Amino acid sequence: MATFGQCCFLIVWTIFLTTFFAKTQAYLPCDPGWLKTPNGLNCVKIFDNPTKSWYDARRACKSTGGDLVTIRDKGKSKFIKEKFVYNNNNPIWIGLCRLGVTIWRWLDEDLKVSDISG
Repeated sequence: MATFGQCCFLIVWTIFLTTFFAKTQAYLPCDPGWLKTPNGLNCVKIFDNPTKSWYDARRACKSTGGDLVTIRDKGKSKFIKEKFVYNNNNPIWIGLCRLGVTIWRWLDEDLKVSDISG
């Protein structure tokens, strides 16, 4: 089984605008330029650089204290689509990695991947 360092099959959701990530700040206000998710637990920010690789996007996120966003439920999926979609069809990177033909893993190493198409 591949590790994240060896992850070479990456998912791109072409319906989203660009690269963004989540930074956990439980019920604290978000920094300027960030948006609070509906559950109040995360802040998300968009980075408009669609030419970055998945690894470069993740490195940029981590350098500011966050990580690529994980989308665990239809509520967060809907929020992201409403905030970041419909401007254009540039791809974005999310925190989901393909480790094998049928094996996907979130960056927090959870193997459970649900239908979040909401």
